Amino acid sequence: MKDNQQPDPLFVPPPATPTQEGPRGIRYDFNDGARVLLPHGAWHVVTGTGVYAAGKKASVSAKPAKGYVFAGWYVNPAMTVPMSFASGDFRNASQSVVISEERYLFARFVKPDEDEISLAIGNEDMKSSPDGSPMNPARTNYCGVAVNWPLEVAAASLPVVKATGLPAGVKLVQDKKTGSYSLEGTPTAASKTDKGGNLTPATVKLTVTTASKSPKTYAFNWTIKPLPDWAVGTFDGVVGMFYGKGANSLKGEPLGLVQSLTVGANGKISGKLLESGKTWTLAAVSFADVDCPQSDVDDIKFLATVTGKAGKEVITNEVTVAEDEAARSASAPYQRGVVSGWAASEPPVEWTAWQNLWKQDTWKAVAKPFANKKLALYFTDDAFTRLDDLDTLEENEEVYGTLDLKFASSGAVTASGKFVTGQDKKGKNIVYSASCSSVLVPDTDGKYSVFLYFPPKDGKFDGYAVKVLLFWNEAEAKFSLAK
Repeated sequence: MKDNQQPDPLFVPPPATPTQEGPRGIRYDFNDGARVLLPHGAWHVVTGTGVYAAGKKASVSAKPAKGYVFAGWYVNPAMTVPMSFASGDFRNASQSVVISEERYLFARFVKPDEDEISLAIGNEDMKSSPDGSPMNPARTNYCGVAVNWPLEVAAASLPVVKATGLPAGVKLVQDKKTGSYSLEGTPTAASKTDKGGNLTPATVKLTVTTASKSPKTYAFNWTIKPLPDWAVGTFDGVVGMFYGKGANSLKGEPLGLVQSLTVGANGKISGKLLESGKTWTLAAVSFADVDCPQSDVDDIKFLATVTGKAGKEVITNEVTVAEDEAARSASAPYQRGVVSGWAASEPPVEWTAWQNLWKQDTWKAVAKPFANKKLALYFTDDAFTRLDDLDTLEENEEVYGTLDLKFASSGAVTASGKFVTGQDKKGKNIVYSASCSSVLVPDTDGKYSVFLYFPPKDGKFDGYAVKVLLFWNEAEAKFSLAK
C-alpha cells in the first residue's frame, strides 16, 4: 500500500504482536507475511537449516550472542557427540554437509569461563607457562630420524596453535580435513654446542589461542643429537651371502653386491644394489625410527624403509643400521657401522654392508702399504688357490676360472676374472672375461673381506659373486688367502 493510499476497509490489520506462541517465549504468525518476535535476551543465530534435495550440500553457520562463543556442532541434544565433517574441525562455525537423509545439528554456545584450554603431546599432558619458560620434560631426538607427534588440543571453541623454536626440518602441521595439529618432519641438523662442546637445547614454544581466551604457551627444551659416527658414511657389502664350510668356500655363493650405500648426517640414504643382473637404485629421505633400549646404550639401532627401483620394478628394503659388535669386541677394537636389510623382492633377499673406513686418518695409514699390490687366484668348486701364472688356464673341468686382484692405498680393489662358462663341441673350456671394482672390508685380527660381483652379460655369462677372505702379511708386505 502506498503512503497516500487509504486502508482497505475489508482488510483487517494484524495485531502488533504475533498471535502464535512458540518455545522459550518466541511468538510468530503468518499475518502480513511471516512474522517472528523474540523476547529480550542473548540470542544465538544459526543459518542454513531447511529442506534440501538428497545429495545436495547444505551450508550452515552459527553466530553467538554477545558474551558467548561458539563451541561446536553436535549430533544429539545433550551435545556429547560431536558432528563429523569432511571439511574440518567440528568447532568451526561455518560448515558444509551433504544431505543423504534427515539430519539434526545442534549448535553449542558457552561463556568464556567455560572455554578451558589444555594441550598434550601424544599421551603426555603439558603444563602452560605464563612467561614462556620451559615447564615440561625435555625431549631428545636424533638428527635424521623422522618425528610425528600428534597434538591433543582441548578447548570448547576452535583453537589456533602456533609454534616457535622448532628444529630445522620439523614443522607444525594442521590437517585440513580434521583440523588437528601435529609436529612432523625430520631434524636436519644437530643442536648447537657451547664452548665446552656440549649440545645446547632449543626452547620450543606452542601457543594456543581460542575465540574467548588469551593465548596459553606451553614450552619445553628440545635437543637434537647428531647421528653416531658409525651410522654415517659409505657402506659396501654383499647381497644374499651364505657361507660354505671353508673360509674361502664357493658353496652357497652370494647373489650380488651392495655398492656405495651412503647414509648422510641428515639420515638421507642412497646407493645401489646389484643383484641377479639388475641394478637397484636405493633411496630413503630419512630414518623412520630409532631403537634405543634403556638397558644397553651401546645397542642403538636406526631403522629405515628404503625404496629400490630397477626400471619399472619397485621393491622395499627394511634396513637396520647398528654398530658392528664384532669390531667393537675385536682384540684391537674399532668403531664401525653395519647395515643389514631385507629386500622385498621375489624371492626375498637378505643383504649386509659394512662401513667404509678408509677415509679416516687412522685407516688411511693402514692402507698406505696396499698401493699396487696384486694377488692372483684360481678357483674350483671348493675353494681358492694361489696362482702364480695367469697365462695358462687349467683345462681341468673342476677349475672354474681365475681372479686377478689389484689393491690401492684407498682400500679400493679392482678385479678381473676369467670364467669357464661351459665347453665347446671339442670339449674345450669356453672362457668369459669380466671385471669389477670393490673395496676391502676390515675383518678382525688383520683379516680383510672383499666382495666381488661380476654381473651377467650378453646371455653367455650367468654372472658370478663371491667373498674372498684375505690376510695382510706386514713382514712380507703382501696379501695372501686367510685360513
